[in-house]
Amino acid sequence: MISETAARFGLTRSERQLAILLTAAGWLTIVFAVAGGVLQNTFEADGFAGGLLVAETAVAGVVLLLGSTGLRQNRAALELGYLLFFIGAAGWLALGVITGTLASIVAGVVLLAAGWAMVIMRRRAIRERFGPTFLNLRQFETMVQIADAMIDGEGDAVLSPIDIAHNVDRALEVLETPLRKDILLVLFLVEWFLPLGATLRPFTFSALGTNDRRQAITKVIAARGLFRDVARFLKVLSCIGYYSTPEAMRSVGYVPFDERERGRVDQTALTFPDVLPLEEIRR
Repeated sequence: MISETAARFGLTRSERQLAILLTAAGWLTIVFAVAGGVLQNTFEADGFAGGLLVAETAVAGVVLLLGSTGLRQNRAALELGYLLFFIGAAGWLALGVITGTLASIVAGVVLLAAGWAMVIMRRRAIRERFGPTFLNLRQFETMVQIADAMIDGEGDAVLSPIDIAHNVDRALEVLETPLRKDILLVLFLVEWFLPLGATLRPFTFSALGTNDRRQAITKVIAARGLFRDVARFLKVLSCIGYYSTPEAMRSVGYVPFDERERGRVDQTALTFPDVLPLEEIRR
């Protein structure tokens, strides 16, 4: 019987399928790169550009293999592998079109189809794991990593980063406020621009390790101007996601009013004797 922790934090079925697909795609990409190097005349890859394309394709296969060994731990390698794979696929297609080589065109089309299959499978894996209702998949992943970096319970946190992200997702779905657009903009900026600006890492925020994410957020909090507003949004989102639950509120000593001694009021219904008929009153 699978434990609750394993069922919640273990790999989902789609993630296991994605790992198998990435492993197969990585090995097949390496084999194709070797074949392209050996059969240069067939693919018209005998020049400098062709050799560079063969090498790039081989590297893409190796990085995909690395990413497949840990879909969550090797997030940066996985995203880089996807990028290199699509660059290689587009390169083979362009080489075939420029040189009029059918083999290169077919190779490019097949690689592009395989790449889209990997994208679809990855999106399915993320949706199966999280299932957001308001945020899109990328925004939800960003919120998970923000919560992981902002909430440091030193092992005593009653909510996981995924729980916090779910609370924020539900709150944004219910709340009708113009600030929702600003919040989505902040999530976009944090995911795509914060790592490069704060840590010089050319990866997304979700792909960074916990220490690097905290370092980036610390720099934002210490900054001024627009970055200070971003830091406020991050604090508000994390607090909404964490302290909006009874468990978290109790963890910091908050007792709901109804459970306090002073808040307990005798709510027993008052009873009064029936009013005597008018004839008896006159007597």
